[in-house]
Amino acid sequence: MNLILILIFTLLPFSIEKKVFGVWVTSTDILVLVAIAFWFFLAIRRKISLKNIHFPLLISISLLMATYAFSIWGAVDPILSTTKVIKMCMLYIFFYLIVNSISEKKYLVGLIYAITASVTILSVYFIIDTLRLSSYLMMDMLVRTRMWERHLFSALHLNLVGTILAVSIPLCLFGLFDKKTFWGKLIFICALLIQAGALALTYSRGNWIALAIILLVLFVARYRIRGAIVSAALAALPFVVMLVFFPKINLGSRIVSIIDSTEGSYLSRLEHIKVGYSLVKLKPIKGVGIGNFQIAAKKYLGAGVTEIVHNLFLQCAVDAGIFCAFIMLFLIIKYLIDSIKIFKGILNDHTLKDLALLSILGFGSLILSGQFGDIFTRYSKEYFALLLALPYAIKRINQNNKAVAAKS
Repeated sequence: MNLILILIFTLLPFSIEKKVFGVWVTSTDILVLVAIAFWFFLAIRRKISLKNIHFPLLISISLLMATYAFSIWGAVDPILSTTKVIKMCMLYIFFYLIVNSISEKKYLVGLIYAITASVTILSVYFIIDTLRLSSYLMMDMLVRTRMWERHLFSALHLNLVGTILAVSIPLCLFGLFDKKTFWGKLIFICALLIQAGALALTYSRGNWIALAIILLVLFVARYRIRGAIVSAALAALPFVVMLVFFPKINLGSRIVSIIDSTEGSYLSRLEHIKVGYSLVKLKPIKGVGIGNFQIAAKKYLGAGVTEIVHNLFLQCAVDAGIFCAFIMLFLIIKYLIDSIKIFKGILNDHTLKDLALLSILGFGSLILSGQFGDIFTRYSKEYFALLLALPYAIKRINQNNKAVAAKS
């Protein structure tokens, strides 16, 4: 199972997407389904002891799924909502699979390294593929269409590329902290620079902000005032590199646009949020049905919007009512409380302690990114399941290691 998980997260950024009976399915969805089926098979064959299976966050997840299921009855398109609910159910089953399958530190470290390698390859591909374009086509992709057409693989929105990188960079830092040799650290420094450069090139301002906050928290927590200076330097470095070596890429105007209230995408997001609030007022309890934001906005308000609200909690409220938004908030708070306890409970294993800290920060980066987009979209939802699961998997590994040490 550990090898299957490594395979899933190694291939995740390079998924291929097809429409099957009207439902978008990715190659990663199929791999996750295979992993879940294999997990159930092992349980049926009693290769897994059911009494040893852990179900953290069970109440929060059960209530969340109940609100999603309840929203089907008020959905504009019940069939679409049903397929979305099934996918969300699979996601949380996958979360429990990760929690209960990773029981050895070497496989967990291998998984983090596999993610780092995978996203670094994605970053190199993205940078080369972007820089080979003419100035006109490059700016058309980076500013207007915001879509990266990947030839062999399915197209990715640049904000989604940014989300993947904002999640991966904290995990990549683990390798930098974990390696003790010069060459080991150099490999991860190169990976960090490549990923940071790719993040700058995505023009994804929400993910720039999310990662900058997480880096500030990390380095201030570890190194105090010196850490604040280091985090600021790290946040600025990829932009400096891009501006010096690739002057035809106009990053300056994109950075300034963060505080420009008249900029196009800012106005578009504001419009989506206004439409979202209007739909919540219209359907405060049931919501319009998960996945129904676009068609509900058209039906009830005559508004032409995209598929997402561009805010995690408002999206929950629109999809399945205000209780769904509160439950999602409670789930995140409960996760943070549990994770901090797990982090503090690791006393003698610096590898697990660093993994716990950086998985929490990676999750925080994902949630902050979700305030500007959608973390449950294809290609990023599996990272949500992984980062949600990692502290609980780390807790099990730490407990197993203590038990082994006590016996010896």
